[in-house]
Amino acid sequence: MTSPLAALLEKFSPQDDEEAAALAQLQQFLAHSPNPYGRDNLVAHVVADAWIVNPARTHVVLVEHALNKTWMAPGGHCDGSPDVFAAALREAEEEAGLTGAQLRPLLGGGIFDLNSGHVPLRRKDWGIEPVHVHFDVCFAFEADADTPLTVSHESTGLKWAALDGIEAQGFFGGHIRRIHKTRAGRLHAAPEACRA
Repeated sequence: MTSPLAALLEKFSPQDDEEAAALAQLQQFLAHSPNPYGRDNLVAHVVADAWIVNPARTHVVLVEHALNKTWMAPGGHCDGSPDVFAAALREAEEEAGLTGAQLRPLLGGGIFDLNSGHVPLRRKDWGIEPVHVHFDVCFAFEADADTPLTVSHESTGLKWAALDGIEAQGFFGGHIRRIHKTRAGRLHAAPEACRA
């Protein structure tokens, strides 16, 4: 049986060669891994991001992660769940205080961006976490820019960041393609009604 993520990937059109490579790699990983969504998979796992823009598409919600002091989109682990869209919504609430009622899914709830990258070896409370791959699946949402944001204990900052000049603000380089897609109008389609 096809997983919900596999079905979304079938409909996804990569923008460049890097994204096409991430798509092929993720599809192969899903086909062969018995546990693609759990962080206990020390080879690789799927993680979810929420790219949250204002209606004018001039600003995006970014959190400054306490671990690496880099400004990134809200996101995190799926914790074993194959519902990656729901994980993105959960991360938006946990890291920015934005609920499903305040977020309007864009692109019909389809995938906005794909990335794969290595997480370096790190010391954790339980021991050494080896180098592994994160398959970063990003969904796009719209929220009103005057919606209050709430910073989480995992972050040291939270803001609506202007897309203009964002690259000079300690911004995570892995999100550059998302900026280009936003500026190119990939999110100008009419917002979809929020999922229940």
